[in-house]
Amino acid sequence: MTKKIVSILLIVCMALAFLTACGGTTTTPPANTPPADSGTSTPAPDAGKDPAPAPADEKQFVFKYAFGQPLESTDGKGYQYLAKVLEEESGGSVKMELYPASSLISNNEVLDALMDGTADMSHATVAYLSPTIKELTPLEIPGMYRGDRYFDFAAALHQPIDEICNAYGVKIVAVLPACVMNLASTDGIMKSPADMAGKNIRCAGKWMGEGIGKWGGNGVTITLADVPTALERKTVDAVYGGCNTVIFPFKLYELADYVSFTSLQENLGFIAMNLDTWNEMSANQQAAMNRAIAKWAVYTEQLQLDDVKAFEAALEANGNTVYYLTDEENQVLIDKSLELLPQAIEVAGEKGQQLADICAEIRAGYDVEYQPGVIPEGYNFAD
Repeated sequence: MTKKIVSILLIVCMALAFLTACGGTTTTPPANTPPADSGTSTPAPDAGKDPAPAPADEKQFVFKYAFGQPLESTDGKGYQYLAKVLEEESGGSVKMELYPASSLISNNEVLDALMDGTADMSHATVAYLSPTIKELTPLEIPGMYRGDRYFDFAAALHQPIDEICNAYGVKIVAVLPACVMNLASTDGIMKSPADMAGKNIRCAGKWMGEGIGKWGGNGVTITLADVPTALERKTVDAVYGGCNTVIFPFKLYELADYVSFTSLQENLGFIAMNLDTWNEMSANQQAAMNRAIAKWAVYTEQLQLDDVKAFEAALEANGNTVYYLTDEENQVLIDKSLELLPQAIEVAGEKGQQLADICAEIRAGYDVEYQPGVIPEGYNFAD
């Protein structure tokens, strides 16, 4: 009887080994391996295909990608998708390990980390780069371009920003999609300088605060973790922040009954990497990065558009009073913000002036209809 049992067990083990060799079993991926499903209804273009084989002699890269947002955030979902398509496009020779929620570096350490190699790639924003890369300063001024026309400003600004950052040892691989800014208030809708006069308004960074000052309010810097308490105690009357990045994810609309939508841009961000590391990649790998970024850009813009719809639904369910500024009302805020430009150019110098001129050209093109997901002809992301 014992011999029969042993024989049966041997047969079962051989069958399992055969199935494993034929791909009949699955393994659990590492924690930082991006899932096939991003967790949204947005389709991932060309995702899921098998990687093309990389040349046998090609150097293998595993990039540490650092960002401050949670893995389940819109940015986190986008970076999971980017890691997947980059591995596919490079034939497996370029991979990304994701370090979300400031688990590798904090936001204010981004530039140093990229320059010294602590991180190979990172989510970087102008507010954290401009204290060192002063040429970028004008881009912090509210209203330099519209936050809801991603490829307009990405295509126009990418190359000149990249050239500026190269001098600091940083490669700008892509400009990030930006959401529009909200004014979430406890004391009525804010749509004009008259509504903001004398009000304490939480914002991020020096130039946003200066812009709010031009609008008649008082720009206040408070860490995001302390903002809900500040709203409850009326330490601040309102929050000026991105609809996708601040007001919605931190549920500030539950504390501020009045929410207005502007067309002004949030803090400009980038996918950045160490320039020496970029130059170590083969031409084939750089082209693979370019293709992956193009797919990521379309995908992530759609994620943000989906987020806006979800935010609007949340506002309706919560019973908020919502207002969308007209073009004329937005222009009043933009004109007042742009009064700061000479001061910013004084800090930024000639290259900062060039960025400001490009932004002026972008603003002049608003009469051309914008179509999300359509990459402008000739725009090659990482090149």
